[in-house]
Amino acid sequence: MIREYTTKPVSIEAVLLEPTQKSIKEVLRFMDINVDTDCNKAVDTFETYCLNRIDDGYLTLDCFNGLITACFGDYIIKDGSDFYFLGQINLN
Repeated sequence: MIREYTTKPVSIEAVLLEPTQKSIKEVLRFMDINVDTDCNKAVDTFETYCLNRIDDGYLTLDCFNGLITACFGDYIIKDGSDFYFLGQINLN
């Protein structure tokens, strides 16, 4: 679930990366990456992609400053038009 977190003095948008297909899809959409799972072939391909990433234990994301590797449990942070991650911290 995409949530807004407030830290003094700014608010940020962040999403928690969890080892589920739903979470991976949410992170990719949060980052404006098109996820097309309308046809059966796309669903099978996306499910395979998710299972492979879950087995790996991380997701590699292409950001403005290059590739980042986010592990499950990390928060993906939106900063304007760029993204980065914070490793397993408590934002609540």
